[in-house]
Amino acid sequence: MITLGKNFRLDNDDRCYILQERKIVKNGENKGAERWENVCYPSTLESALKTYRDLNGKRLSQAYEALSVEQLIHLTKVLDKQFLQGIRSVLKDKSEE
Repeated sequence: MITLGKNFRLDNDDRCYILQERKIVKNGENKGAERWENVCYPSTLESALKTYRDLNGKRLSQAYEALSVEQLIHLTKVLDKQFLQGIRSVLKDKSEE
């Protein structure tokens, strides 16, 4: 399992990766419970990470009423930087084991 921030993760089996998004149940008996919803099933890690990045870009543009291209690029760069720092941290931790 690969954690991609607090709301996304990658699982995998022998055939594909599984991009999953964290959801909170809003109604019913399990209201407030956390669950993981499968988003897509990319066949390569590269494709999975590209899909994750693209989905974050879409979510960013939905979060604002009006967002210029420059603002979207800036926000995407910030997310990319955070993501790369996370990967470096994981790789550093693994190399120290």
